[in-house]
This record gives sequence, structure tokens and C-alpha cells, in this order.
Amino acid sequence: MNKAVNIDVSRLSGEMAFLLLLLQDAASLDEETARGYASALDWNAFVELALHHRVYPAVYLKLNSLASIVPADTMETLRYHHHSNTFKMLELTKEMSRISGALAEDESGRSS
Repeated sequence: MNKAVNIDVSRLSGEMAFLLLLLQDAASLDEETARGYASALDWNAFVELALHHRVYPAVYLKLNSLASIVPADTMETLRYHHHSNTFKMLELTKEMSRISGALAEDESGRSS
């Protein structure tokens, strides 16, 4: 059950309001609205929020289509964290596969 939630962002910082806007459904985000938010942002605070709330992978992917309104150093920072996260997840997936295989092998050895 997916119900739309309306959040009153009037009391939030511009950085948090923009972060929430980016995390909404892509259909609701147009470049003009994004540009309006982006013009008054403290981009360092925005990146800190994205990292703190661990939403930087999704934020990076959304901002890729709006890269013209985002400072290059901000995009580079988000890209770095996104790529680092991707490689970390690949390492963890490999380790999970290894452990799963070892457990399956151990289980098949016990049932013999």
C-alpha cells in the first residue's frame, strides 16, 4: 500500500527540503523546481545531510540528470561516495556468497 505523504517543509532547512524533494518519485521533480532550491543551498551542508542519512547513492543518481545546476565539486564528492559504496557492496556480496557456499557445503557434508 503506497500512500503519498505530504510533508510540510516550511520549517526545514533548504538543504533538507531539497534532499526530500530529490528522494520523492522522479515524476514530481522538474528542473525549474530543482533550480529554485539549488540556487540558495549550502552545498557542503547538503552533502553532509546526504551522507549522514545514508541516501547519497539515490541522491547522486537523481542529481546526475540535473548536473548543470549542481556545483562540480559537489557532484565529484557524491560520485566518490557513490562509487566507494558500490565497491563496498560488491565486496560484501562476494563475502556473503563465500560464506553461503561454505555453509551449504558444510550442510551437504553433514547430511551424507
